[in-house]
Amino acid sequence: MGKQVHKVDYPEDIFDKVIVVNVKGTWLVNKYVLPNTNDGGSIMITSSVAGTAGKHPHLFLISHLLD
Repeated sequence: MGKQVHKVDYPEDIFDKVIVVNVKGTWLVNKYVLPNTNDGGSIMITSSVAGTAGKHPHLFLISHLLD
């Protein structure tokens, strides 16, 4: 788990990396996998409730994986 940072102190470059992984990554999977699901396959996109109901609503976690 990463360190906690108040929203106003969250670094913009880290935010950009998170958006690329979480949003663009999901979009790319759909873009390239959906055309190949001709047999009725499905893609299930999941997320965590922690994104909307975190313990500390004014804090974000910065992942050490993005350092």
